[in-house]
Amino acid sequence: MGDKNEEEKMREERFKIKAFAASAYLLFVPSIYIVLSSARQTPFVSGHGKHALFLWIKYLLIFFGMRLLVNTVWRFYFFSPLEYLEIVIVLILAGHCLFSALRALNGQAFSVPR
Repeated sequence: MGDKNEEEKMREERFKIKAFAASAYLLFVPSIYIVLSSARQTPFVSGHGKHALFLWIKYLLIFFGMRLLVNTVWRFYFFSPLEYLEIVIVLILAGHCLFSALRALNGQAFSVPR
């Protein structure tokens, strides 16, 4: 009985670690928390926290760069498909966030291309 209960606790603890690592990909704040707090002492969480923070910085640069491009073009000529391009790019970035979170939740360690 004791071994089964202990095994369940270990499984629950592993799930919490994986869920914490996955939340860094879904939300910006957990990735900052992981990098700046004592949570970085766990190698799995630390690795995913750093990757997630790096990805969030890239996502923000891509998004605001796209906004700047769209606004610059619209200043001189209104080209409506640019709005759809912006929506598609945001959906692609959101899909990549979900994909990365699912991989972290499955316990897979992976590297982010630079």
